[in-house]
Amino acid sequence: FDQGLADRRPVLGNNTGPGKPVPSSRSAAPDVVIAEIQYAPASGDNAEFVELTNPSLSESVDVSGWTVEGIGLTIAPGTVLLPGAQVVVVKNDVAFRSTYGSDQRLVAGEYPTTLPDTGATLRLHQGSRVVDEVSYEAIAPWPTAAAGTGPSLELADPFLDNALPGNWTATSAAGGTPGRA
Repeated sequence: FDQGLADRRPVLGNNTGPGKPVPSSRSAAPDVVIAEIQYAPASGDNAEFVELTNPSLSESVDVSGWTVEGIGLTIAPGTVLLPGAQVVVVKNDVAFRSTYGSDQRLVAGEYPTTLPDTGATLRLHQGSRVVDEVSYEAIAPWPTAAAGTGPSLELADPFLDNALPGNWTATSAAGGTPGRA
């Protein structure tokens, strides 16, 4: 796993909170959205990723300890999403960086499972609260171009309901746009 990220976690954790450079979440129930899913990359399962987006224009969100049901991931301490920022969780960090590059992409963790190519339900939890949920499929009405030909599923706008297949597109960028709007 990326040693640079491991080195930054304590710095972020120690500098997050009231009166510190990285503001903590202000609301008890902050909003974070599952906004991109690369479940069947053309380069193989190890290049999979799920992108989380903070749609707030003013609030940072500390997602430390949050879990992503469906991929068996608990997000590590010190993971803070600034307003409008994205973070990705990946199947394999080395394969992800080899496929998509390592420039300015925050990888919040590696998950131990493989996303099913036929579809799955992903739930983002803050403790017992379900923050967001998506049940994607590799068949219409979901964008079928994302089913193993290279594009990822991408939510057209983080303010849209991501439970509706019509609000998703197959990215035009090869492999998707992980960690980018």
